Amino acid sequence: PDPTRRRAVLMYCHGNRGCVDDCVGRMRDTADRFNVTAFTFDYRGFGRSEGVPNEAGILQDARAARAWLARH
Repeated sequence: PDPTRRRAVLMYCHGNRGCVDDCVGRMRDTADRFNVTAFTFDYRGFGRSEGVPNEAGILQDARAARAWLARH
């Protein structure tokens, strides 16, 4: 596959006890294997994000990440 012509964007939402730093290799492998651009983010309270995780906040974070991705 031609890496300059990615066919889609994959938004990856990692599970609990994870963070962006934990999935960089997996994201790179997935992007190359399926010829997509991979996008991930940290929920509040995970990785370098501030705040305390809770269900409502995590859903809000995922929606905000998707909205950001759609704009860009």
